[in-house]
Amino acid sequence: MQQLVYQSVNSKQSVQLDVEGYDNYSDQLGREQLASKAQRVVIPGYLARILRELTIIRTGQDAPLLEYNYRSNKFTTSANLTKDILKSAVGQRNVQTIRNLGTSALQTAGMFQTNKLTGQRD
Repeated sequence: MQQLVYQSVNSKQSVQLDVEGYDNYSDQLGREQLASKAQRVVIPGYLARILRELTIIRTGQDAPLLEYNYRSNKFTTSANLTKDILKSAVGQRNVQTIRNLGTSALQTAGMFQTNKLTGQRD
């Protein structure tokens, strides 16, 4: 047992974890993982970028990249999706507490101050 632990700790090989990758796409498992990733990630991402570009061409203004929010069953911006995920994972009350703690820490460190001449925050 000690030898096994010693070999695993002192091994020169690097171990990398690739959640989405697979080394051999020629077998059935590799093709299934490749097709699944294409359906879940690649195609929706590509369609979202096409929609964004068409919106920019049509309106002449910059448009946000839209993503699908499975909780609300609507398309939303990436920023709003991130906020929704944070609120659902942490909770609204905890998000506000974390925000207040961060602001307090920045003020204590002197990195978030009000300019006394202009009244604007630096």
